[in-house]
Amino acid sequence: MSSSDNGYYNELVYFLNAVQNEQPIEVCTPESTAETLAVVQAESKSATQEGTGLR
Repeated sequence: MSSSDNGYYNELVYFLNAVQNEQPIEVCTPESTAETLAVVQAESKSATQEGTGLR
């Protein structure tokens, strides 16, 4: 998978472009970002526990 196919990559590019061009952040709301971070944390925890014991 190339980085351009990765949702995390696309979200970061969108955010950086908006900041650089002084545009409002409309797609990556704080709520959406919090949900994304929760998923990433669960993925990381699952990877370190080899997928066991997560609820």
